[in-house]
Formats: sequence, structure tokens, C-alpha cells
Amino acid sequence: MLEKIIKILGWVVLGAAALISVLFFLMPSEAPQMQAAMDALDGATGADKIAGVDAAAAEWGGFIMYACEFLAILCAVMFVLFGIIGIVVDGMGSPKTLIKPAIAIIGIVVVAIIAWALADGIAPHTIGIQKAGYTPGDMYGDIKLAEAGLWMTYIAGAAAILALVYGAISRLWK
Repeated sequence: MLEKIIKILGWVVLGAAALISVLFFLMPSEAPQMQAAMDALDGATGADKIAGVDAAAAEWGGFIMYACEFLAILCAVMFVLFGIIGIVVDGMGSPKTLIKPAIAIIGIVVVAIIAWALADGIAPHTIGIQKAGYTPGDMYGDIKLAEAGLWMTYIAGAAAILALVYGAISRLWK
């Protein structure tokens, strides 16, 4: 039954993506208006450019982009939800099947904790950091979150490389 639900939802998402693709080519493009607004800002000062871009962005509809973002979030939610449902359903039938997913989930949580500990969240002393709304040297939660995401990526990449090296060496010994 779960497979049928997943298949039906997959076809619905695929159909929505196809419809959005067709609308991309049929809807009138907002690019000329955006380009005209950007051309009008040539030679303006920094504050005037920021205000002009803000005004142009406020007029931009962006239906295709928002629809694609919605589909991406929907797919991510379905991926996680059906993954959890699959793990639980398999675990009810045979509790031994829960061991590998539990180890993977615990590993991800441990890597997230390590990455969070490594991230400092301090705004760097770089050119233009004040324009982004930060004071150099102060700590910010969003910077810490971004750094933690980067550290998770670095750790996962290093683990992947180590796994490849281990796999290649272990084949040599067989």
C-alpha cells in the first residue's frame, strides 16, 4: 500500500514539474523588465542601487521560482516522511533491520554536534560585512548555522574520501 501511495505522489510531483516547465515557456518573461530596472541603476551610488534592486524585486512575481521551491520542499518532506515510515514498517517486521538505520541516524547526529561545536558564528572582518547587517567580531546565530553546515559538508566529504581509500585498500588484500 505504501508503494502505491509513493508511486501516485511521485507521478503527481512529476506532473506538476512538467506543468511548471510548460508554463516557463508559455508565460510572459519578466526578464526584460528586470533588465530595464538594472540598466536604469547603472552609475548609481551603493544606497541608490540597493533601493533600486529592492524596488525591482518587489515588483517581480517569480511564480516559476516559487513553484519550484514548493516542489523541492514537498519532495524533501516526502523523502524524509516515507523514509521514516519505511524504517518503522520494516522494524515492526524484524527489529534487526533497525540496527543499520539507527547507526546512520546516530552518526549524523554526532557529526551535526561536532560541526556545531566547530562553528564559532563570529562575523568575519571582511570588506562589506557591515552592508550585510553584521558587526565584525560579534556572534550571530545564522552565521553559526551556516558554518555548521559547511563543517558537516567537510566532515562528510572527508569520511567519503576515507571510505573510498579504505575500500580500495581492502580490495588489494583480498
